[in-house]
Amino acid sequence: MGSCETAAEDTPNCTVEIVPTGPDIILDVNDTAVMPQCLKLISGVNDPCAVVQNGPVIFQSQRHATQSFNSVLGSVRMTTMIRQKRVQQTTLDLPPTAKFPLNAGRLFDVLRNHTSIAARLECSMADGDQRIFPIVGETDPSPNIRFVSKNSSEPIFDILTYRVMP
Repeated sequence: MGSCETAAEDTPNCTVEIVPTGPDIILDVNDTAVMPQCLKLISGVNDPCAVVQNGPVIFQSQRHATQSFNSVLGSVRMTTMIRQKRVQQTTLDLPPTAKFPLNAGRLFDVLRNHTSIAARLECSMADGDQRIFPIVGETDPSPNIRFVSKNSSEPIFDILTYRVMP
């Protein structure tokens, strides 16, 4: 929800900034039933709410939208509400792929869901030790495993390519 005020002579235009009400909430970008509410701020004969012109709701992201208004007859407060959705973070591990050796010079890919913040690479070391390397952003998970490239052309996954260093 957001609101703004116009003043006919000075500033007949205003823009509502719409943001979610909490950190785990996003705006429903499919909400097409947005009905702005108008409140007349100064009493008088004219009804400025009858002639308010409003622009479309413009979504910059799921956490920010704007809507502009113009009132030429008098001061009004415009309020816009957009449905919101609670975001639930879930973790989904893909089944492990066939094991392969991480020899120096080898390239390999890690699939990471577009919406995931991180992934992990589980390795069995030559000495039998188990290691888990976090895959966060486009960084090197270890001095011996270097990030090479990212391919985001798949609809669900980012394909992150790594090279094993000597």
